[in-house]
Amino acid sequence: MILAAAVALFASGKFEFDHIALAVLAVLSFSELVPVEELFQGFSNKAVITIASVYVISGGIARTGVAYFVGQRIGRFARRNEAARTGKRVRL
Repeated sequence: MILAAAVALFASGKFEFDHIALAVLAVLSFSELVPVEELFQGFSNKAVITIASVYVISGGIARTGVAYFVGQRIGRFARRNEAARTGKRVRL
């Protein structure tokens, strides 16, 4: 039932994903369906830490305008060079 509610909330798009995830953790903790020691074990996984780091770095790059700047440069280059836009280089 908790999983179905979480999926429905994720699909609705009305709430932030991290808020839903934390609410699910709180419900599982307060209902004692999962022991508290096991609730946060997944956060120590290297893959989770790596993905969280990528989100933080990409958010910083987007907020500082670096991503927009690089995108503009790539767009200008691609407009000037048909081969770059299509990803192909044809020699005659």
